[in-house]
Amino acid sequence: MSTPAAAQAQDAAWIEWTGGECPVSPDAKVWVQYFGESRDQATAYAPRSSRYFKWKTIRHAKKTRRIIAYHLAGDVA
Repeated sequence: MSTPAAAQAQDAAWIEWTGGECPVSPDAKVWVQYFGESRDQATAYAPRSSRYFKWKTIRHAKKTRRIIAYHLAGDVA
């Protein structure tokens, strides 16, 4: 069972993302959180190489999955 302090530390490891070039090495393993998705949903699967994701998105495009936060897989709180 997670304690409130552990949950807060885990939440702090997430980095807000507003778009642009990929912020980490293409080989870095990350989880990404998409708009409308919870952090639990974002970490439901194994982390992937950052090169897999589309970091630059057109915010007004329909059906675009926009990244709103990311978490480095090696950064375990």
